[in-house]
Amino acid sequence: MQGNALSHFIVDHNEYIYSLRKQVESLDLPWLVESDTTYADAKEIELQGFDIIVVIPGLKFMFARRGFDKKKIIHLDYFSYSTKNVHVAIRRIKEVINSSGAL
Repeated sequence: MQGNALSHFIVDHNEYIYSLRKQVESLDLPWLVESDTTYADAKEIELQGFDIIVVIPGLKFMFARRGFDKKKIIHLDYFSYSTKNVHVAIRRIKEVINSSGAL
């Protein structure tokens, strides 16, 4: 066997974001999906003032320790992220919006 046995499970975050954007567009949702340009700098992300943050697996605890509103942070599980199952994120975003009113 050549290469990394786990390479089939490694996901480029841009692929997930692309899938999420396409689904948001196809559902005609008034959301803007932006990629993190800070290299997961929680302090910088906080300063940018996003309404909701979708966190990839592995970064959960970094955001848990910051002063973010925990209700507006969506932590993806590895399976949803690696299979690009954006329906989980969309469902959770809708729950956050419905529970806090219009953002």
